[in-house]
Amino acid sequence: LANTQQNIEVVLKCILVSAPSNIEPGPTMQLPALLLAVTAAAASCRSSHAAAFASIEDYHPKTDVGFLSDLALDLREMDLLLKTGDDEGFRLAKDIYTHGGYAAPHANLLIAEDLPYALDAGDELIGTGIDGGKVTVTVEKGSHEKGERGTTLRVLHSGNDCHRSGLPNTDTSRCLMEKGALEMVGKEGEVAYTYSTTNDIKSDHTIRNMSVNAKSKYRPHGNNHEGYYHDFQKYVDYFEHPDFANRLIESAFDKVFYSLESRGIQWDFTSLSQRARRTMIIHAAAYMILAPFVIRELETAVDHCDRSCPAENCNHDSFHAMDGAVALYTGTLHRDTGKGNLMFGLAQNMCPEFRTCGSGAASTSGTAKVNIDVFTVFKEMQNNLVNGRCLEAKLNKDTVAHEMMVPLIQASLLSLHMEQESDTDEARAERAVFTTAVLPLVYHCDREIVDYVAKHVDPTREADANTFAIIKEHYEEHYRCMVIGCLDVGGIWDPAANNYVEGAETCYVPPDESPIEGINFEHVLFIACVVIGVLGLIAFVMRRRRLAKFRRQQAQDALDYDSEDEENFADDDSLSS
Repeated sequence: LANTQQNIEVVLKCILVSAPSNIEPGPTMQLPALLLAVTAAAASCRSSHAAAFASIEDYHPKTDVGFLSDLALDLREMDLLLKTGDDEGFRLAKDIYTHGGYAAPHANLLIAEDLPYALDAGDELIGTGIDGGKVTVTVEKGSHEKGERGTTLRVLHSGNDCHRSGLPNTDTSRCLMEKGALEMVGKEGEVAYTYSTTNDIKSDHTIRNMSVNAKSKYRPHGNNHEGYYHDFQKYVDYFEHPDFANRLIESAFDKVFYSLESRGIQWDFTSLSQRARRTMIIHAAAYMILAPFVIRELETAVDHCDRSCPAENCNHDSFHAMDGAVALYTGTLHRDTGKGNLMFGLAQNMCPEFRTCGSGAASTSGTAKVNIDVFTVFKEMQNNLVNGRCLEAKLNKDTVAHEMMVPLIQASLLSLHMEQESDTDEARAERAVFTTAVLPLVYHCDREIVDYVAKHVDPTREADANTFAIIKEHYEEHYRCMVIGCLDVGGIWDPAANNYVEGAETCYVPPDESPIEGINFEHVLFIACVVIGVLGLIAFVMRRRRLAKFRRQQAQDALDYDSEDEENFADDDSLSS
């Protein structure tokens, strides 16, 4: 932990705050007692500091990105509220979607008296919580001059222990008291403040903001004059709007029409049940907002990669974005359930259904092959960023983008197939949202077929009997374009029959199961010998031709030399010359 100055400073500040207040060094105090007190505080601080950078699977973050992981908590609370099936639950869920909840909420404190000293972003202050304990807050933004009063001081609670009031089961006891004073270690004077836990705790890191701000977030360095990132451009090409996911989700929340006329989409949410609308909202938030943002974070990491400065201190922004991508891929709930409710969890849910668990994608238990591959690439990309290998890091990003298509395609196929067995509006909604999440990727490969697909996944009507077979065939035709394979996707597995479901088999053909009849080892050996013989004959003829050409050139050179030598000899008076 003490490898960098930043970590040392964090631990030392924590020790100053955490050391027991009743121990005051003085002439009567024994040195061992003081050392024990400081050592205990240091151990506690090391543990809390390490927890902020806890490993995600076998990936080790270099920065604190817990606030991005906590978006999974917002999604979980939304889901629980929507499951109540009443209007109040939908209202509260939309409030979390819009205003956030667990992901890095900040408190807006009103500076009540003249500041005794200047404050800048990053400064840490110590105050008292509602529960009476010590609370550390960090100035998040802006600078404040000495003597300033009546302005807003925006702070973050350490450990993300203070959450926005109004959330289900919200505990504000670890928030600052609503009226009090803050101190800075090493400074004289107190910062007097007031605020409301109900109205003044907010969050900029909301699921909705990730979609609404996509117009700038998905461009290099947020520059609106730059084009969209390559992978996100596929979504914009298809949906025609960068905030496509928010438009869909808010239509489901508000129970109104969702229209995308250029694609022939007219979804009437007024006729959908609350269960179906919940399905649309939760899956669209997870896989049409948070999942694309994983790739956006990887793109940002590549943008900030500096080849001329491979030292870690130079590429901090790259590491932070890289860690953010991993956090958004897994989410906080991954630590509790082993799956979670984001992309990692989707891949884990799909692998037993498609027999794509394990490193060989040939099992129905264990870690999904997609997750194994993605985390391998995550670690490679982190190492490339550390060493300033920016081109290699970009290739890593491309690989992750391709891998993340696999569980989405699997979920689309499974929902299409399950609807044939159970045609409910909830099943139709699941079919619609997963297939719609895949369509921009297929559209990039074949712009004609997606219109057919879009019209056949309307959540308000029953799919045709052959919709699954047709869409599966179209997906498989474009696997190469999407840089994935039949082995990655697998087929829908029937554990009772210990085989694939008829009509939903994998398109992967193992090497020893060639579909060409009449071909055996002897035929292959004979063909190989013929090919080798022909190539050898061609090489022999070409070598003879080159040799003949070389000899003719030698002969010509010899004639030219003899002729020149005779002329020189005739002009000389001495034999020796």
